[in-house]
Amino acid sequence: MLKSELLFKDQVNDSLKNKLKYLSIEEEPSFPEDESRLGEQMILPKNYMQLFKDLVRTLNERTQELKDTKSKIEAIVVGAVMTKDNLVEYYEAFDAQDIAHRITNKLSVLQSENEALLNMVSYSNKQSLLIEMGLLKNENKILRDRLGKEEVGKS
Repeated sequence: MLKSELLFKDQVNDSLKNKLKYLSIEEEPSFPEDESRLGEQMILPKNYMQLFKDLVRTLNERTQELKDTKSKIEAIVVGAVMTKDNLVEYYEAFDAQDIAHRITNKLSVLQSENEALLNMVSYSNKQSLLIEMGLLKNENKILRDRLGKEEVGKS
């Protein structure tokens, strides 16, 4: 009986050793040349949660970089459109600060032009209202004169 128990425990130990070997082999990289090519840049995490967190962090960083790049490209396109000669060289280097400065200058010029046009329109509206008021006063005077003549004619 003891021999059978000893044999059984021996087999269980052997089986556990084999499983442990198999698991330790699985954890080692199967392609060492790939690891040397990647260098120390890539570290394989032990659990999936850490891998997921790293991927999310990397995704957020790339998304922010993409937003920054989009805003710079938008500024470049607006600056290229707002140039006086409308000629954009293919290999021309753009400075984002210079383009932003051009845009703000153009916006301030446009704002002052809009204010000038608004003043002109309001002056024009004022003049047209004064003319209309003068015409109405003149019409009122004519109607009063007629009314006065008719009252004099009736009496």
